[in-house]
This record gives sequence, structure tokens and C-alpha cells, in this order.
Amino acid sequence: MPAGVPRPDRDALLTTVAKPMDKQRLAAITGIRVATLEDLAWDLRLLGLRLGNRLSPRRRRRFRRLRAQAGMYLHLGSGSRRFPGWINIDAYPHPELDATWDLRMPLPLDDGCCRFIFAEHLLEHFSAADGARLCEEFYRLLEPGGVCRLIVPDAAQYWQAYKARDLEWFAAAAAAGDTPLASVNGIYYGHFHRWMYDFETLHRALTQAGFASVRRCGPLQSPHPELRLERTDTIRRDSSLYVEAGKT
Repeated sequence: MPAGVPRPDRDALLTTVAKPMDKQRLAAITGIRVATLEDLAWDLRLLGLRLGNRLSPRRRRRFRRLRAQAGMYLHLGSGSRRFPGWINIDAYPHPELDATWDLRMPLPLDDGCCRFIFAEHLLEHFSAADGARLCEEFYRLLEPGGVCRLIVPDAAQYWQAYKARDLEWFAAAAAAGDTPLASVNGIYYGHFHRWMYDFETLHRALTQAGFASVRRCGPLQSPHPELRLERTDTIRRDSSLYVEAGKT
């Protein structure tokens, strides 16, 4: 260890790890940034998930049953919100889920097996590259004529509020900081967000994935009643971007 760098206290480190993790304290002991520790913890969680899906006979049987279906309604990043009649998938285990999966990896489902895909405030949690691959996965899974509805924080609205120095808008969007830029930073770098979208950026990701039809929608506005599923609270409604992409 280089001179002048304090040696980590092993007992303190073990005690910290043994308890529910205090990220700030662990960062101070190890000299590792909190953001790095959070990324490591997330990667380890997903590694455990992938191993569990591979090794668990019950999980393998579940995906075999899903693979046999056609015309599915697929809800990705569902959390605890279960939509009846949909296949609800998330990386975090919840009793309401139909399956758990690391969405950075292709789903073990057949091409063209889905009629609809719905994902609300999911895509921004992936890097730009992983988000692009996920858009390609949406395209692969949809049947001809199928539609995916994506809802993400609208970066354009945050920057418009920044330019207007509209702290009331930030407060309504639950992103209030000490300054307008602190509020923008909160939505960009908080909440485990990795990449932000405006309509132009999301449109490009979807068209590059193969979608020929990409259109901007409003809250609860869709020609498909089955896709009018998003949360209706003011925080989400007034600060989100709503997009539908169809596979021809």
C-alpha cells in the first residue's frame, strides 16, 4: 500500500458488510466511491439473478411455459405493479412477478411472440449502449403490427425548466434542488439513472432498432386501450415523455 494511505480497518470493514450496508461508511473505509459501490452491488445482484435463472429448475420451467405462448402482453420493469393478463418481469424479486430477468440480456422468448410491450421509467436506468440493445430486443419480440409503449423522464422538459429557472416546476416534478442545475443533476444522476432521453434521442434509438413507426403520445393517450397503463400522478404525468413504436 502506498505510503501515506491509511490501511483499511479489516474489522470495521467486516462489521459494515455484515450489517445492512452503510454506503457512505463503506466508501470511507475502502476509499471506493459510493457510485462505484452501488454499481458493484447492482452487478453482483444481477450476476446472482442470472445464475439463479440458469440453475433453478423451477425458473427454467417458468420460462419454457412463457416461450410456448404467442401474442403476449409483456410488462418490463414492472416492480410491484402487476398488470392482470400481462407477463410482468423485473430484475428485483416481487411476489407479483411472473419472472425475474437481467434485461441487459436477451429474454429467452421467441421472436415475434408479443402483441404489446409496456415499459414505464425503465429505459433511463440503462447505459446508452444497453438501452439501444433493449430497443432492439423490443423489436425482436414484437409480432408484425405489434406496439411497444415507452415512458421515460423527458430531458427536454427539465432543460426548459432550467433555462426558465422554474423552481416550482422542479418541485412539482419531485426534483427540487438548491439551484436549477442541482435539480437537473438530480434527475440525471440520481435514482440510478444512466442515460436520459428527449423525443429526438429516443426516436433515433427506436428507428435504429428497426421501428418504422415512432410517434409521441400524451398521458393515457393511445389508439390501443390495452396500453393506457401508466401512473397518473402529477409528478410522472407532467415530466415524462410518452412514445409508441410499431413494428410493421
